[in-house]
Amino acid sequence: MGCDMQFSGLQAPFFPQSYQRDVGGFSLLELMITLLIIALLVSLAMPNFMSRVQDDRLTSQINEFAAALYLTRSEAIKRGVRVTLCKSSDGLTCTTANGWEQGWLIFEDNNSDATLNNISELIVKHEALNPNLRLRGNNLVADYISYTASGHVKTTSDAIMSGSLTLCDNRTDPQVTMKKLVLIGSGRFRIEAINVNDCL
Repeated sequence: MGCDMQFSGLQAPFFPQSYQRDVGGFSLLELMITLLIIALLVSLAMPNFMSRVQDDRLTSQINEFAAALYLTRSEAIKRGVRVTLCKSSDGLTCTTANGWEQGWLIFEDNNSDATLNNISELIVKHEALNPNLRLRGNNLVADYISYTASGHVKTTSDAIMSGSLTLCDNRTDPQVTMKKLVLIGSGRFRIEAINVNDCL
């Protein structure tokens, strides 16, 4: 005996007719509104993102200079001679012009004159920093920093050397913090956060 079942209220595949509607995508207006909201959120976040990038760059670069000081001191102690860190624009000679951002040299300073007299004395050459950065030293550390075999920092005339260097970028917002490295005669140093108005 056959069974002939009929379903009068359903349409294949057995869902009510109200569920048979086409599922539509975004309309052009909805898409434009979504893109506008995304663009607005990006524009709001971008200044904070760029500021963070600049902050990270400052931290990275001051740490690089700190590493150069560590190396200069350790090489002086290891070699038992004076080792000097000086500004250099060409990677071959020391200079007294402009700031430390142009690059620097670390070399064995056998004549104690803060001058690279022989290329064979060169230990490390560092290229210029990012063009938006300015690394300047005050007083005795404006042009060179020299470590003796004892690990102390002294001038070429053997006077105790101390001072500070500031690393700043081109931002002028007083809420932004820059970096300062303070060097003392024992050869040790510390890094501090400073206001833009304290930049050298």
